[in-house]
Amino acid sequence: MMRRPALAFLVLVAVAAFAFAAEERVLDDFDRLSGWKASASDDAAVTVSPDEGAMRIDFAFPPVGGYVTVHKEFAVELPENWAFTFRLRGEAPDNHLEFKLIDPGAKNVWRRTYRDLHFPRDWEEMTVQKARVDLAWGKASGGKPTRVAALEIAISTGSGGRGSVWIDDLRFEERAPASQYYRTLEVKASSALPGHDPANVLDGDPTTGWKSGGGRREQWVQIDLLRDQEYGGLIIDWDPEDYATSYQLQTSEDGEEWAIAYLSTWGNGGRDYVYMPDAHSRYLRLLMQSSSRGEGYGINGIQIEPFEFSRTPNDFFQAIAQDAPPGTFPKYFYGVQPYWTVVGAAGDDKEALLSDDGVLEIEKESFTIEPFLFADAKLLGSSAVETRPSLEGGRLPIPSVNWRNEKVGLTVTAFAAGEAGASTLYARYRVESRSEVAQRVTLYLAVRPFQVVPPWQSLNMAGGVSPISELSS
Repeated sequence: MMRRPALAFLVLVAVAAFAFAAEERVLDDFDRLSGWKASASDDAAVTVSPDEGAMRIDFAFPPVGGYVTVHKEFAVELPENWAFTFRLRGEAPDNHLEFKLIDPGAKNVWRRTYRDLHFPRDWEEMTVQKARVDLAWGKASGGKPTRVAALEIAISTGSGGRGSVWIDDLRFEERAPASQYYRTLEVKASSALPGHDPANVLDGDPTTGWKSGGGRREQWVQIDLLRDQEYGGLIIDWDPEDYATSYQLQTSEDGEEWAIAYLSTWGNGGRDYVYMPDAHSRYLRLLMQSSSRGEGYGINGIQIEPFEFSRTPNDFFQAIAQDAPPGTFPKYFYGVQPYWTVVGAAGDDKEALLSDDGVLEIEKESFTIEPFLFADAKLLGSSAVETRPSLEGGRLPIPSVNWRNEKVGLTVTAFAAGEAGASTLYARYRVESRSEVAQRVTLYLAVRPFQVVPPWQSLNMAGGVSPISELSS
């Protein structure tokens, strides 16, 4: 069988592509550790040593709080756009990692913070882009640095404990200036049906789109950004009938060698949000591997999102929430302040939170349990009912939240009991009918990767998203 040649299309090229020669500079290969100085907060300990051509940082934190730092002077003039990269691995509990840039005179410090970082056992490249660096302190009024006199890497208490972290291959890279690149891109695909050109995925018109030929076999759509670009992810709108149930998002600098940046094996059509923090490349390719009906694939639109889209997990979910009805996500993603109360046993340092919506966060920076009721063929969340908090007997420290509408009610009560250090959290869910007519009501308890505390109330921690890495029964 003859294969149909790839179809190439130019999408509204508004400006000509131009070459940009990126300048990359090795700041430290860590063959020697000259110039690096280590320090630690009170009761914390740190040692730095060479180990297999890398810098090894051994640290130990006290029971509460603490930080360790490694510091070295570097003179770096910063161009319009830039990035620092380094390789990292660790054998340590999850803790916070900060990459800091210090200007001459140490009057201003900028930083990129990785909160509760799960240190990879194998080497992983970390990228600190200009856009992701924020002013930590100083008088720079929040601007970006233009000159660097010193770099600092700090590890501070998240889970605490002790461990070892290795740093290697510290580099500085000049990057192409950020620009508006949407609609200046070249798109091609492995095949296309007449009237469904691949260029349609970027035309902003939801009534047009690309459709493949080729039935069940793999298909791809490739976007040439014309030069290396930074971006934060994609929004993909699939054809309602012919969508990919399994696909890869690949990136490349030359269009020949490809790396997998994102993988989905549970595609269900509709709209997909692809989280790609710190991403940059010239080429993007969507490789579709299995289709919903076995009759090819269709994409109605692709949006390439700027870095702000995935600046943090909270930014990512806030972007998703803007397309979702109220109640789909925690109300703080819609700009609404939640309220809560603490639940815990006397003297215990473990505390839960119960929100005014009846959402229970079982522990600090943990997941939440959110109730939903299914009644009258509708799924009801807190946004669809009247809610009212109360205390047991009006004064006892046992909080409840009452839901109700004209037909059903729900009371969520939380309390803790037991000795300090060995207490147990209890939650009671009571569903009641408020109608004289018999009805069938189902209570669902959703385990969700969100805290009760919103992102803007840090309380010595990061509110909002709290990832769930494992579920077991």
